[in-house]
Amino acid sequence: MAQWQGQYSGFTHETKVQDLEDSLRRAIKSASEAGPVDRDRKLKAMWHVAERVLSSRLKALRARESALTEPGRESEKTVVKLEERKIRLEQTGVIGILMEFDVPLEFWK
Repeated sequence: MAQWQGQYSGFTHETKVQDLEDSLRRAIKSASEAGPVDRDRKLKAMWHVAERVLSSRLKALRARESALTEPGRESEKTVVKLEERKIRLEQTGVIGILMEFDVPLEFWK
């Protein structure tokens, strides 16, 4: 059986999502405070972090779904709810993430 190097270290998909969400908040604040010279670079970084938040959230949902579908577990309702959340997240994409974090419309490409 393969061992994960970070096993039992407290680093999980959920903590990665939380860290990236904090980074997105900082990127939004930084972009809003940036001058005209730095604004494009900061907005590009903000979009990149938003894409990473989306990707990490999807990975966290897949990991949770995988854990629930292991043999011997009976949690069909929860798996269906996770699948619905995953579909909604994929449909809204990065725009949904930016809307969730109340990014001003002037920052949207």
